Amino acid sequence: MNPEIPSAESEVENPQVINLNGVSVEHVGAELVRASQSQINHVEADEVAIRGGMVIHVSAGRVSAHEAGLVAIQANDIVINQGAAGLALSETVNLAGRAGVVLTDTANLHHSGATLLVATHVGADRVQTGILIARRVEGNVETYMNTRQVVAAGVLSGLVAGLILLAGRLLFGRKK
Repeated sequence: MNPEIPSAESEVENPQVINLNGVSVEHVGAELVRASQSQINHVEADEVAIRGGMVIHVSAGRVSAHEAGLVAIQANDIVINQGAAGLALSETVNLAGRAGVVLTDTANLHHSGATLLVATHVGADRVQTGILIARRVEGNVETYMNTRQVVAAGVLSGLVAGLILLAGRLLFGRKK
């Protein structure tokens, strides 16, 4: 008896373990999901392991991805190796790849890049970030804007916007 292989627009839910290889699935739910070279729209699981492929949304206890693209991840623990994530929301993120936005308590990054990294603690080795907001940073991080610069830019932007609005009101305001 051959098990049915999930195809596009199919839905697979609630078994203990799901193994996917080279398929396209709309939604997967299980205790453990392993996917290789697959496209998945939504995954809900205790543990997710992805090797190659693309996942739009992952909600899990633990996510491990190797050479995969993930759009949005919400998990307790995230490990990405040679992959990319758009949004990573987690207690702990271990990244050796690229990410758009990382919001975490503890971030361990190695030869990585993130556009926005917000964390309590950052451990880094050759990391580039656009904006870094962190309480404690250990290691080599190259950043375009750190916490102090973000605060200063916010204050300066607020002052400039206020002055522009005030000047507009004085120059073009209604006369009574």
